[in-house]
Amino acid sequence: MHFESNVLKEVCGPFYLKKTRTTALHRQSESMVERFPNRTLKEHLCNVVDDNQRDWNRYIPMFLMAYRSARHSSTGHAPSEIMMGRNIRLSSVIKFGCPTLELKAEDDYIDDFRERLLQIHDNTRLKIKMFSDRMKTRYKIGATTTQFQAGDRVWLYNLYRQKSNQRCRVPDAKGSQRKT
Repeated sequence: MHFESNVLKEVCGPFYLKKTRTTALHRQSESMVERFPNRTLKEHLCNVVDDNQRDWNRYIPMFLMAYRSARHSSTGHAPSEIMMGRNIRLSSVIKFGCPTLELKAEDDYIDDFRERLLQIHDNTRLKIKMFSDRMKTRYKIGATTTQFQAGDRVWLYNLYRQKSNQRCRVPDAKGSQRKT
């Protein structure tokens, strides 16, 4: 039986969220999650670490904050905005201030928040679809298509070698060939 707290059920309920369960440390089930730490984070950390590469862990929180608050070209939104319905309040808020928030009743806040998240998610899906279509078009420009007719001779790439019953010649220690 799976453990799921009542608090998590209460949070997921009003937003119609379906919680998925995956096997821990199973890369195939979490490909985007695995891509981020293995590629994106590594590339950015390589730009700021010292020559001896012993201080890389000091930069992780700062990089994560920057990544989560930056607007992405493929979605049109920052990851924090997609997850929380608003941007992260950065340290610049302390210096320049932020707009005052309107206090609302709990039910009104949840309804407004749900509506804002749905709008952001719909917009994000649309942007990702447009970005994907653009990438598909660019790929098709460079791709070549080959038309084959029945009876044409083609090369077949077979990854697996079949063992042969024939004996082969192998060089011995002196360099001459002997039968095996």
